[in-house]
Amino acid sequence: MEILKILLVTAVVFIGGSLWFSKLFGRIWMKIHHNKDKTQEEIEKDMKGNWKLMLTEFVLTFVMSLTLFFIANASDILSAALMATSILWLGLVLPTIISNVIWGGDDKKWMVKKIAI
Repeated sequence: MEILKILLVTAVVFIGGSLWFSKLFGRIWMKIHHNKDKTQEEIEKDMKGNWKLMLTEFVLTFVMSLTLFFIANASDILSAALMATSILWLGLVLPTIISNVIWGGDDKKWMVKKIAI
């Protein structure tokens, strides 16, 4: 039952982020970060295959939600400290880094190497 709650939170956060960076601020975000001089056709070409990036982003959002769930449900201070130190980087920092690489406008051929570094 708890996993359903975590998946629901993940979906809400993911959908909220999608709306934020598409409908609300998508055009200005693209102008600022990626497509200052690109035509609409070039933008559409760049968007092909983005389902893989979106799926990765959903998984990363799930990992962050799961991490926060475990931290919030720790039974005592020692348990919370051990859990936080062991999964905080993996559950929060790493997904944020990967998201920054995915949406940072880098050439797709370098993404995996940049994440690994």
